[in-house]
Amino acid sequence: MKMYAFPSFALFILIVGIRAVSVNVTHCKAEEAIFSDIMSGYNKHVRPCSNSHDPIKISVIFSLMNINELDELTGKFSVIGFFYISWSDPRLRWDPHNYDKVRNILLPQNLVWRPAIMLTNSFSRHHGLGNDEMVIHFNSNGHAVWNPGDVIETVCDVDVENFPFDVQTCKMTYVTWGYTITQMSFKMLSDEINLKYFSPHGVWDILDTYAYSQSEYNLDYVHFVVRLRRRSIFFLVNMLLPVMMLGILNIFVFMIPVAHGDRIAYTLSVHLAIIVFLTLVSENLPQTSKPNISIICYLLLSNVFLSAFIIIFTIIGLRIHRKSSKDVPKCIKSLVCVFRRCGRHSDEGSEKNDVMWKDAGKCFDRLCIFLFVTAFTLTNASFLFKMSRSI
Repeated sequence: MKMYAFPSFALFILIVGIRAVSVNVTHCKAEEAIFSDIMSGYNKHVRPCSNSHDPIKISVIFSLMNINELDELTGKFSVIGFFYISWSDPRLRWDPHNYDKVRNILLPQNLVWRPAIMLTNSFSRHHGLGNDEMVIHFNSNGHAVWNPGDVIETVCDVDVENFPFDVQTCKMTYVTWGYTITQMSFKMLSDEINLKYFSPHGVWDILDTYAYSQSEYNLDYVHFVVRLRRRSIFFLVNMLLPVMMLGILNIFVFMIPVAHGDRIAYTLSVHLAIIVFLTLVSENLPQTSKPNISIICYLLLSNVFLSAFIIIFTIIGLRIHRKSSKDVPKCIKSLVCVFRRCGRHSDEGSEKNDVMWKDAGKCFDRLCIFLFVTAFTLTNASFLFKMSRSI
């Protein structure tokens, strides 16, 4: 009994396989018949419509896949994405019951009518969507689905004033090329860009997106807008924090004892370190001043000026410390007494008699520390606050 079970099972598998192949062959022949029938007398240059007075509705969704780049200098915004575009062509209908219940067919886009959609704010050249290698899905009701994809390069107005906390808004605008709003119009299937297939970018985060259609100059436009925020942690760690640390180190020059350290060598070394570091980080700064130069450029420049003033005040302080040939003027003695009385109470007359140039130099150092710490704090805090307002 077992000897006859295996041949029966093999015969069953063979019959099922032959039947599946015959069904596939039948479907292929049915698709060929559909293609021959619906394309007979078809004119791809004529707009599909049931009523010549009604515009054909083009349904659109845009899916963003990748952000290639956003060049601050040239304003080039490059992304990779694809569209879902659908419309109805009543000339490409058929009855599935007459064609072995085949309800869908693929047709090359160069053989059928498709909407002429043009990118208006292209960075390099203007060209329409799709190419001859793409296909369009049609069902038996004449409903067409087209999914053209491409590398899209547009012009974006970049404002780097708040770099590296800047937020950029870039737009992709398409128009119904050659058709007026009475002949063809857009229908938005979603008021935002589809991010289901999006891969995160290393520099930019997407805050939000929106899409809308607009009629202007008897033409219909569709706009896809992306709001981007720069990831600033890299620039904070590698640019702002080192410059601030060097600025703080520069202020400590007034705490070095005059008799046991070379203040000039120290402050010049820190100043040169700031200059060299700024030369290195300048490659990461936005090299544009349109519409406004980056605030961080002013911040770095202000630290350079503070360092230069620290050098000047260091030289003045050394002259005060090492001055011993003349008596201390009464006005300087009064200022030194004021500084001394901030911490203790004593007789003003005896204090003035005890004041020497060394004491004046110590008071000058304290005054410089207070002034430069205040200037450094206010300058950096105000710039950082202004840059971070866009977050």
